[in-house]
Amino acid sequence: MKTQKTIYTDYIPYEIAADTMEQLLKENVLADIYINGLCYIEERLVERFSEFLPNLMMEKYFMKTRMPVKGLPDFIRNNKLNAEKIHLLFNDMDLKERLKKEYSKNPHFLATSAVPSNLELNNKTADKGSALLALADILGISHEQTMACGDSYNDEAMLRKAGFSVAMGNADPEIKKICDFVTKTNEEDGVAHVIEEFVLS
Repeated sequence: MKTQKTIYTDYIPYEIAADTMEQLLKENVLADIYINGLCYIEERLVERFSEFLPNLMMEKYFMKTRMPVKGLPDFIRNNKLNAEKIHLLFNDMDLKERLKKEYSKNPHFLATSAVPSNLELNNKTADKGSALLALADILGISHEQTMACGDSYNDEAMLRKAGFSVAMGNADPEIKKICDFVTKTNEEDGVAHVIEEFVLS
């Protein structure tokens, strides 16, 4: 944190990222891609934010946080930019399910969702669980001594790999089933509660 140095990466190779974005730009989705901590989006999709985002506040947030690029796939290829994540938002849930099935079978990707209307594509081995255990190794902490808190399916791998897994009170019921403990909700400071209960005590 002090040096802001990256200590662990598991990127989508740029060739696969570019080809995938090229295919996704043919679909009726709002697709963006995270590269070096920034989020890039095809320029023509900016005018479609209102079709995919629930309110004006989210539209303003996307305007502030997305970097429009004309010809995004070529931009990725030409600059050899490996990607952290491809993020998709849908207004057609049938299309979401089709693409989720398609990318779940793709050997290059791990497909997860954080909210009902999104799909996240990471490198096949890039999940929060792998990152948690890699950080534990770097810090010299045994895997059994790790704790993870989560509330959605993009947290599943982390919750399964952590030594002690905690579901938020507002978590999906299936996520609660795989955890060692259920804490209070996000609104009730559930993470602080579980740290006080199991770590600081």
